[in-house]
Amino acid sequence: MTEIRELRLDTETRESEATRKFAGFVRDEGTRAALQAALGPEGVATVRQGGIDEAILGLAADAALRSLVVDVSGCADVAKSLDRLAEVCWPGTVVIAVGDVNDVALYRTLRAAGVADYLVKPVTSEGFQNALDAAFRPNPTLGHEKAAPRGDSVA
Repeated sequence: MTEIRELRLDTETRESEATRKFAGFVRDEGTRAALQAALGPEGVATVRQGGIDEAILGLAADAALRSLVVDVSGCADVAKSLDRLAEVCWPGTVVIAVGDVNDVALYRTLRAAGVADYLVKPVTSEGFQNALDAAFRPNPTLGHEKAAPRGDSVA
């Protein structure tokens, strides 16, 4: 009887941990709907109204996340805001940013700050799925798996 109780407690713990592994903070209903559709019907993710400032406030209370989608639309100083976000995120949290500016310099700034991807609105559920899949796909260049050979071998 004790073993069953321990197993149930362990399952409940894992389920509560799963609900905290992802959070999204987005400013508009269309982005929220696309993100929720990408996450599927399980409903284990938290998607809230807001942007990077709301994410910082929300994560200050509970930063134990595996991944985070954050809306940077309307943010006056994205680099400074990302620094503040990094102070409350756990190391290794995968951050995907969404915004309304299609700018290569912004993309490079975000990537240099450690953001896994930047998606320009309007974002589809497929766009979110692709970004989340890519963020967690093993990267051969980082030693996560054996890289496929490229080009010709020279002896």
